[in-house]
Amino acid sequence: MNYPVAIKKIEDNYHAHLPDFPTLEIAEQSIADCIATAHQAVIEHFIDFLEENKPLPKASELEDYLLDEEYQGCLWSMVNFDVKRLVGKEIEMTITLHQHLYDKVKNHLKEQGKAMDFNEFVINAIHQAVK
Repeated sequence: MNYPVAIKKIEDNYHAHLPDFPTLEIAEQSIADCIATAHQAVIEHFIDFLEENKPLPKASELEDYLLDEEYQGCLWSMVNFDVKRLVGKEIEMTITLHQHLYDKVKNHLKEQGKAMDFNEFVINAIHQAVK
């Protein structure tokens, strides 16, 4: 994934903002340090998202921000991060269970009004079990 980074000089420091990570603000003495810190911060945010079982932010397109008044006068860079390095590749699994248990899960999801399929339910249950 390539995440856009807006960099602007304010007084004696360079400030970086990643639109896909709204709470992330970086201030460094050089542009190179801003980019390096942004890359490390993205990794740390990804780890937090994974530990909290939150979806990872999708990378937006740089073009989405070029005409945005908030980012006028910014220098742009991209932080590239391969999510698979952090989480590993996906592994396909097959499970076998009794129809009765499967029906209970489906009914539970329906009663809770959750728009979740069976696979998502199992993945969430695994995350909860290994916390």
